[in-house]
Amino acid sequence: MSLITNIISSFALGTSFRKKSILSGLCVFGLVLLVSFPFVDKAINGIMQKALGERALSCIHLLKQAQSEREMIELMETEEAFLFQRVTLFNARAEVLYDSHLDKIK
Repeated sequence: MSLITNIISSFALGTSFRKKSILSGLCVFGLVLLVSFPFVDKAINGIMQKALGERALSCIHLLKQAQSEREMIELMETEEAFLFQRVTLFNARAEVLYDSHLDKIK
């Protein structure tokens, strides 16, 4: 306890008001940053999950409108520039029809 009081008293006596105000401002800024990191991380994760989920649902809605596998592939090729996630289309026999991260299969 006496070490802390010695540090505080030497800081209070040996520095000017300008140095004290700048250092205290930096300390407060550092504390705000340390406290805000968990909240910012959680908020960003929530925003990204919501945005990616909405984009996936819109992609599913778009694919449900297609009448054939060929139309699905064409839709995915036109939408590829707008997709962040990896998209893979399978047919009923579990064959890959389209993959957004692989070279063109068909």
